Amino acid sequence: MADVFISYSHVDNEPVSAGEEGWIDRFFLAFSTKLRQLCGPKTEVWRDHRIDGSDLLTPTIEANVRGARILLSVVSRSYLESNWCRAELRLFVEGAKATGGLRVGTKSRILKILKTPVDRAAEMKAEIDISDVIGYPFFRDTEDGKHWEYDPVLGQEAREEFLRHVVDLAHDTKALLDALAGGQPDAHPLLAATGIVVYLAETADDMAGDADRLRRELRMLGHTVLPEAPYRHGAEYGDRARADLARAHIVIHPIAKGLGPMPESLDRRIVPLQYDLARGTDASARVVWMPADAQIAEIADEALRQALDADPAVRKCTLESIKSAIATFVQRLLEPPAPVPPPTGAERTQIYLVFDQEDAERARPIAAELFAHGFTVTLPLFDGDEGERRVDHDESLRDCNAVLIFHCSATDFWRRAKVRDLKRAFAYGRQRPFLARGLVLAGAAATPASDNLDPDLIVLREPGAFDPAVLAPFLEALNRSKGATA
Repeated sequence: MADVFISYSHVDNEPVSAGEEGWIDRFFLAFSTKLRQLCGPKTEVWRDHRIDGSDLLTPTIEANVRGARILLSVVSRSYLESNWCRAELRLFVEGAKATGGLRVGTKSRILKILKTPVDRAAEMKAEIDISDVIGYPFFRDTEDGKHWEYDPVLGQEAREEFLRHVVDLAHDTKALLDALAGGQPDAHPLLAATGIVVYLAETADDMAGDADRLRRELRMLGHTVLPEAPYRHGAEYGDRARADLARAHIVIHPIAKGLGPMPESLDRRIVPLQYDLARGTDASARVVWMPADAQIAEIADEALRQALDADPAVRKCTLESIKSAIATFVQRLLEPPAPVPPPTGAERTQIYLVFDQEDAERARPIAAELFAHGFTVTLPLFDGDEGERRVDHDESLRDCNAVLIFHCSATDFWRRAKVRDLKRAFAYGRQRPFLARGLVLAGAAATPASDNLDPDLIVLREPGAFDPAVLAPFLEALNRSKGATA
């Protein structure tokens, strides 16, 4: 009997032009070849070579679909409307009930290829509801409301995306076959589930390629990546996104310039809509990932531009850097640091002195003064790309005993972002309160600001040349805290 039975509508295999193979033919060849490479040459992928729209199932087809270990449904509108396909689905479910059930652990024995967009309501109304079965989209939506299929005949880019998705599906299928066999799965990283849930927000065409590559790598590392399939662009879009966001430990927003398509019954395009939905998330980490050369000013949505300008979660970096940042978040989630006892008076206190690179010269006397008082002083990292610098900044905030922000030439946004980072430190693994939190306003920044400063900050003003006495309130508060925890 078949290891994998491919169920599809004959309409989806009709060639676009004479003399060509159909899409199902191309998919079957690529998928079955890759699966045999992974599982061995005896692995059988079966499909019926139907040539017309007949709804009669032969005894051979019926026996193979009942006995198959996995059903791979190529879902499209014509699939949902096909009596033949519904019959194959029903027969597989009946056969699965007699051979251990439809699920292996948390995984369904039905895998769903989304060849074209389908209405989730139509899936739910089908004889057997497969709306929540994991789906593998072989298309992406475009900003003009259309969809772009991954089909090798459409050019090199479409061919590459088609093959990437086939390989992804083949690895998942192998893992499921191994689990069904009851043996020990091999060492493929896809099988080592971490329990970490990553929400990778839907994006526009200009980030779709990098987002897909990131999605595949995260899944192969054992993380659950949501959404499992693109949301249907209907009224339920926001509810489904919120439900997935509630499960996520890490939220990633790939944003460049494009805004994506606009769902029905909603007044915003995909990119700003998902950004707004996730801003209040309780995820342990949220990152807005933009290419290193991206310009927020080029984004057409004014509200999104303003939000991104003030969002400390924005990181402009390469794909490799964002993967490194995610790996750091995952490590903290999987291996939370042991609670650190408060420092005793005999321990050397570590102060993280935060300043912008253009203020480095003015900040040096402060660092020297703190060191002279017996403190260890950690300075910001200015080498490496933005992603690496951000990871170092987060780790310094997590590990230090006290923090002092120096603001002189940098923008007010920079100051606000660094103050907000003090609260974010606890989401990134900080275990104890800061002994002291200070803000030095130097030069022109020493003029009283029109907006309210954080009441928990010790604000120090240095309008002229550095005077060590300006640090006195911060040092006094630091020593009091050390004495209270000694």
